[in-house]
Amino acid sequence: MTRDIKRIEPLLETVRKIWLEHPDYRLMQLFGNVYRGDPYYIEDDDLLQRLESTYLPERDACINAEIPVALEGEISISKVKDLVRKVSDLQAQLRQVEGQSQQQAEEAVIVFAKYTTLRQLMEVHTKQLTELTIIPIGCSREQELRWTQSIKDLRATLAAKDVHHHTEERHE
Repeated sequence: MTRDIKRIEPLLETVRKIWLEHPDYRLMQLFGNVYRGDPYYIEDDDLLQRLESTYLPERDACINAEIPVALEGEISISKVKDLVRKVSDLQAQLRQVEGQSQQQAEEAVIVFAKYTTLRQLMEVHTKQLTELTIIPIGCSREQELRWTQSIKDLRATLAAKDVHHHTEERHE
């Protein structure tokens, strides 16, 4: 049995629309919300119908609500052209918002990766700093006092750099 290749684009476009509306969902979570059985056996048109009825029910409601209003009274060509223009404008705005959402998601991933890396580095350096506070065995009292003072100075320097870094971030 050869499957119709034209079935692919509508399904992918629907998944794309739904996923952009629910970016926190995982792909299989989107599918799992509409089909509980073994996904191997679901037909594409059945999956498409289930996705649309679960995630896009307001689309059908809007289409059905507009039909009686449009059919009341006479429909002029100028009204139709005006509606087409409005729909086109709304679609352009939607594409713009979708693009912004995707860019923000990508930026959030980058920021999270930087945060994670910095957090790991901070933990390593904090551990090293903690280990430095242990006074070496066999030090004289004078060496011990110098060691303790050096650690205090180091901590103060690190704290000042941290405050300076946070101040710079706020100004950017």
